Amino acid sequence: MPKHKGGKVAAVIDIGSSDVKMQISQVRNKEIIPLNTLEYPLKLGHKVFNYGKISFECLRELSHILTGYSNVMKEYGVDQYKVVGTTALREAQNKEFIQDQLLIQNDMIVEIYDDNQEKSLIYSAITKALKHMELFSTQSNLKEQAKQPENMLLSYIGTGSIGISLYNGKHIFFTQNISTGSLKLHDVLSGVQEYTDDFAIVVDEYLDSIFNRIQMPVPYQQVNGLVLTGNEMQRIAKLCNAEPIDGNYVIKSKTLTNLYQTIRLMPLEKIALKFDLTEEVAEMFYSSLAIYAKLLKFTEADYVFAPKVDLWDTLIEQMLVQKRALNEVVETREHALACAKTVADRYRCNYEHANFLMETACMIFDKIKTLHGLNPSYKLLLEIAAILHDCGYFINSKHHLNSNVDIVKYTDIYGLTDKTTLITAYISRFAESETPNYRDAEFASLKGSEKIIALKLAAIFRLANSLDKSQKQKLQSVKVRLDEDKFIITAKSDSNTRLEHWAFEKCSAFFQEVFGVQPVLTVKSSLI
Repeated sequence: MPKHKGGKVAAVIDIGSSDVKMQISQVRNKEIIPLNTLEYPLKLGHKVFNYGKISFECLRELSHILTGYSNVMKEYGVDQYKVVGTTALREAQNKEFIQDQLLIQNDMIVEIYDDNQEKSLIYSAITKALKHMELFSTQSNLKEQAKQPENMLLSYIGTGSIGISLYNGKHIFFTQNISTGSLKLHDVLSGVQEYTDDFAIVVDEYLDSIFNRIQMPVPYQQVNGLVLTGNEMQRIAKLCNAEPIDGNYVIKSKTLTNLYQTIRLMPLEKIALKFDLTEEVAEMFYSSLAIYAKLLKFTEADYVFAPKVDLWDTLIEQMLVQKRALNEVVETREHALACAKTVADRYRCNYEHANFLMETACMIFDKIKTLHGLNPSYKLLLEIAAILHDCGYFINSKHHLNSNVDIVKYTDIYGLTDKTTLITAYISRFAESETPNYRDAEFASLKGSEKIIALKLAAIFRLANSLDKSQKQKLQSVKVRLDEDKFIITAKSDSNTRLEHWAFEKCSAFFQEVFGVQPVLTVKSSLI
């Protein structure tokens, strides 16, 4: 097959829990056109969820599939591609070995996305789809759906995990990932199914035990819009006789609930027969629908929005459309900060102090870029650390720094990976006067380059934090400049700033140790 006329061609291969999929797309006249979609079943999830590892047999089959996909990419003249792994690879105890073997056998680098990274990409596709759907139009048959809900619950149900987020039409301000998906739900409860005639009740109670514990920033009653996506959503939408809008669906909540009640007590073989499915697909269908119905129960949404999205949508756009990649950076920052502020609200953080710290840390970061050599994207970690660095006081004032590390590293923040979340946690950990403890197991788990990044950001953060030690924003008109072997900070103040000068002197040594320049603080004040 010759290369299609037009712009660049990109491909994404998604190694999932139940199949290996590939999407090939091309940009034409600024539009992304799908050229081919391939899907091959592979039960990685069953192996990992039950045995913890991917077998040699599965590895050989996976390698064979990737060889076939590689040949197809050559036929289409693919210019750029990504191979990504999600839940099954992420949870496999031998994932590093699998990555190594696929690099050797297939010459492919497999990126294993952590849960938050995966869901952020999907949410990006969801919010984009919502903006383009004609849901909020004034069409007569869509008037009830046309009004954009104040708070929307976004959810993606994968085979191995569930992601839920709150979206207000502008920002995603809360996100949480749950280690239960349609396939994992079935595998976890399969042992129970053999010994009970009330399996549906067990499923309901199990899901209740998960969702009832989620600490939402707003009550479920205030969530009046529901967006459901996942592997089975399109099949469910069709069974609900939903009318597609630009390939996306609007489903009446009552219709979806009735569908679940229809199959709720049916054995898998009857579900498979009724809907012309294999029993394996029926398993996924039942589990997915049970999760969807449970989420619907928590909201007052009259309609369910079901945009057709997948992991590769955002990745392909990023590869083919430079502007989209830049927009993604901006959107990620906005969503991440909104999520961080939601967490800060819960722990009653000082916003005035956080804003001062955020602005000052970013100012220092920008001014010494020749010294730190970091990608500008790392500035986001400083901003999030500024918003969250005092959360620990809510738990324990004596050990607030340790408490803060735990809060940050176990919080899902939009767009952050497990590693960048851990780095952010340690930025806040070293915000005052303590130095890194290399005996700390988690800090030691960071790669050498990651430790350096954490220490550079911590040095910047600590210096900025010292300038508002009193948390009263005494320093005004703060300016910074780099002058050979000195980093000069000037400010104005009409208040007593002795505390800030004292803190600054304590923090200067670490900054000088990391960057090789001496910080100097000059404050024009009538009081000092």
